[in-house]
Amino acid sequence: ANGVIQNVAVLDTGATEGAQKVIDRLVQVLRPRAAGQTIQAAAIVLFRSAEPAIEVRLRAANYSRDVTAPFTLATSGVFRRRRKLTLGEFTTREAANELF
Repeated sequence: ANGVIQNVAVLDTGATEGAQKVIDRLVQVLRPRAAGQTIQAAAIVLFRSAEPAIEVRLRAANYSRDVTAPFTLATSGVFRRRRKLTLGEFTTREAANELF
């Protein structure tokens, strides 16, 4: 409501089986904050190494989308290494809202 962006980090020392378990745990942490209106929205960022792409899961009351941003990363130079990030076309899709 005041325009302040917050960041939540979770240290969970239990064993997890893949990225989905980590997301499920983060949702468990965020859900009570959404219900208590401590947070107004959430953006969960995932790196999809197989594609490669970044997926941003946007969640707010009455709004839920997953945005995918594909990219390529090129490295050149031997002594003076340079990296070039090229973004592909963003796609968006509706998603189930597990937070709000």
